[in-house]
Amino acid sequence: KLTNDIYLNDTTKADWKDTAKEWVAGDVRFSGTLDGNGYTIHGLYITKTHSLGRYGLFAYIGAANSSSPNSMIKNIKFSNAYVNIAEAVEGAGLVAGQASGAPSFEEVYVDETCVMNVPQGKGVAALIARGPTGTYTGYTVNIKNCVVLAQITGGTYVGALTGTFWRTGET
Repeated sequence: KLTNDIYLNDTTKADWKDTAKEWVAGDVRFSGTLDGNGYTIHGLYITKTHSLGRYGLFAYIGAANSSSPNSMIKNIKFSNAYVNIAEAVEGAGLVAGQASGAPSFEEVYVDETCVMNVPQGKGVAALIARGPTGTYTGYTVNIKNCVVLAQITGGTYVGALTGTFWRTGET
């Protein structure tokens, strides 16, 4: 649970991106609850690609399988986030590059100062770039009372809340 705003970069100057620190989520899966408690994450900055494939505050969110505990992101705001990736990538999100299991997003607010520009991106969105893919059953992503005002451009499967979701094996 957050107890204050988080400043990943000092966004008070117009040229803050010139000296910004790059955020690299790595190949880590977030499982648990992030309760923003109404606080804001400022200055998330992602411009470099890496071999791990997914981009966002978290590369992956949710359970690795349907029997694992679910994850939740709630009561949090994002301001002055900047995602600008020129290379072809799959899964560029502000919050999560890819979701699995049954994660929930509640009361997440991405303001109009956030910019995502991923012209060759396949799956680009502020909340979740890519959902559960492949042959899975029992996976559900829950989104409730979330608002995205960000400027978002991408290659294919571009959305405000979600990018691409596909799966087979459902009956």
